[in-house]
Formats: sequence, C-alpha cells, structure tokens
Amino acid sequence: MSAPSSPTTDSPAKEYSRVAPDDAANRELEAPPADEVRNPLAADGPPPDESYGTPPPVAPTDAKPAEGSKTQAVVALVRCMVGPAVLFLPHGFADAGVGGGLFCVVVANAFFALGISRLIASWRVARDRRPDGAPLGINEVCSSLGGPKLDALARFCVISMQCGVGVTYFIFVAENIATLFPSANLPTAVLIGAMACVEMPLVLFKRIAKLHATNAAGNVLAACCLFSVFGVFVYNATRDGPAPGVVRGVNAPGSTLTFAGMALYAFEGMASIVVPVCDAAAPQHRDALPGIVVGTVAIVAVFFAAFGLAGYLARGPSVEVVATESLATGPYPDA
Repeated sequence: MSAPSSPTTDSPAKEYSRVAPDDAANRELEAPPADEVRNPLAADGPPPDESYGTPPPVAPTDAKPAEGSKTQAVVALVRCMVGPAVLFLPHGFADAGVGGGLFCVVVANAFFALGISRLIASWRVARDRRPDGAPLGINEVCSSLGGPKLDALARFCVISMQCGVGVTYFIFVAENIATLFPSANLPTAVLIGAMACVEMPLVLFKRIAKLHATNAAGNVLAACCLFSVFGVFVYNATRDGPAPGVVRGVNAPGSTLTFAGMALYAFEGMASIVVPVCDAAAPQHRDALPGIVVGTVAIVAVFFAAFGLAGYLARGPSVEVVATESLATGPYPDA
C-alpha cells in the first residue's frame, strides 16, 4: 500500500489541475496569460526599470530659438573687431617697416583664425550637451568642457580683457569729445562716467541678435570715419609718393616685436563675441559659421594691413601713435 502523496511534493501541473476544472467556461485558466510569463530564475521584486540608459527629460525653458542670419553674424563680428585699435596700425608699421608690418599682420591673423576655429568647435560640443536651447556664453562652454575651474579661469580672462578694452574706449572717446568741443571744458572723468551710465545697461542683453540695429549703426559710423582717414592717407601717398624714411623691409627686431603685439591687439575684440554670435545664429546657418568667422577675420585683416600701410607711406616714421593726430586740422584735412 503506497503512502498518500504530500501536497508539497505534487507537481505544479497536478496542483494546477485540481484548482482549474476541466470545463469550457474555465479552460482559459489552464495557462497563465502571455504577459504574465516570467523567468522562473528571476528574483521576486518590482519589474526592472526600462528607462535605464535613456537621457533624462530636458526641463522646459523659456529660451526662444535662435534666429540670427549670416548677415547679422558678419555685422556683429566686424563691429567688435574694427575700433580704435586700427588707428594705431600706421605707427606700428613705422616700428616694423613695410615687410615686417605685413608679416606681423599675416601671422596674427593666422593665429587668431586658428584659435577662433577651435573655439567654435568647443562651442559645438557644449551646444550638443545643452539641447534645451538656453543661451551659451564662453564661460558656459568652458564649464561644460572643463568644469568649474576652467569656467573660473575663462571668467577671469574675459573680465580682465574687457576691462582693458573698456578703459581704452572710454578714454579714447572722452578725449575726442573734449577735442571737438574745447570751449565746453568738459572734464574727462565726467565724460567717462556719463558713457558708463549710458552703456552699462547693454550688458543685460542675453542675445546678441537684439543688438543688430546698434551694431549696424556703429558699423556705418566707424566705416565712414575710417574710410575717410584711409582716403586721405591714400590720396597723400599717391600724390606725393612715399614719405622720406620709409623702410621697405624689416626694422630692428625689438620694434618689430612691439608691432607684433599691437597686431594681435587689433584682433582682440572678436574673441569674446564669437560664442554669443554663434549661439544667436539660426540652426540652419551653424554649419557655415567657421567659414563665416574665419573669412570675416581675413577680410578685416586685409583692411587693417592696407590702412596701416597707407598711413605709414603717407606720413613716414613721424606718424603719430594715433593716426588721426597726424592729419591737418580743418574740415577737409590735406585735401
């Protein structure tokens, strides 16, 4: 006589058959649904998280999509590159000579174009890491690629450079206003303070595209002034020939290296504006940005070289540090 089987030793099939009657109404209980079939070796617990490996959702922001055009990018770059520094170039050619001056401008342009192209490549990487469309500055690019230490270093460098550039502009413009209106006896400190009060709110703009009208107006005024001075120099050089003492080759190494630093300074204005300009460009234009930026730098470099060379040939070694001081007084100087 065999012993009765224990419920604990019965097979799952027999146990399942006892609880599921063999009738048509309950035939669906003979097997569990397909979506309930699981690995018998898997541990009990909640189902695995299937979202592993997927990027986290991007928090919504109020940032508007960039809509800047290629023309707006060029206008902003030219406005930031062409400024009072170009007026120092004729004196720089006097330090370096014709050959030395051209060499310094070409080398400075090449190094600057290389650095700017690498900066744009870094911006692309940082932009890919920030798909939310929030505006990026050079500090955000550095923070994304190198962490907080590189971010702090970038902030320090940008602030230091902009402080120097700002001081240069404030002094230059204030002195020109005082020269134009000598009877007003306006103190330079008062003019600089007034300029600071007017211009400081402009730093609140987060998108450079909003300043397109201001940049365009500034480009027109700067172009009128610089081309007027350039025209006077070209007219004098073609009418009277090169001034006495012009060195056609390379001057002494010491003075040539001085102009090399001046040539690099002439390009400084674009460094801090490249990232905002790229970020403000519409997505369909961003693939063309390296060519636009490098091409703009090259065109401006040609104008810088022509301006400096014309001033040096017209005035010779006696050209003043600020080229406009070498012009004769009156409404139409040297006409």
